[in-house]
Amino acid sequence: MIYQQSGDKTAYAKEAANVMSQLRQLHGNPGGKLKNHFLIHLLYTIFVGIFVLASFGLALSYPGVAFIEGALLMLIFFFILRLSGFSKAHKQTVANQDGREIGLDAKGITSSRSGCSYSVNWENIRCIRKFRYTMLILPVNIRISAIILPVENFESVKNFITENGIDVQILEG
Repeated sequence: MIYQQSGDKTAYAKEAANVMSQLRQLHGNPGGKLKNHFLIHLLYTIFVGIFVLASFGLALSYPGVAFIEGALLMLIFFFILRLSGFSKAHKQTVANQDGREIGLDAKGITSSRSGCSYSVNWENIRCIRKFRYTMLILPVNIRISAIILPVENFESVKNFITENGIDVQILEG
């Protein structure tokens, strides 16, 4: 199969990072609606930041409240670390598109890049789900890595599965 890169690399990378962050929820409910985790964490960070600024005013009036500010600053620090994880996943996803190859055969699907390859047998695939910019090949077991590809590859994979009578659930939309 000829690997097709995403037409919109930025949107693909953002959605792929969001899908990766919610793989555990998708294992529980493969057809479930995804939340925008990046936006949620950004809003939490802004809210906690405003709360910390307000508490600084309180700490000036009541010096005994300083330990609460320290705890809130640590909370903001952890939210910022979480947001930087999304940014790192976003950059890695964009970089990982170049030089990638996808192989489909009777055994399963193989994703290769820079001499490294990863295969998942069809019996270990729970479903294939199409999103707006990405498609997810979700394994049965959470310990097996999922494969995320640009949505441009969805029809090729779907046609291969249909033509070869492979029993894998396909979720669109």
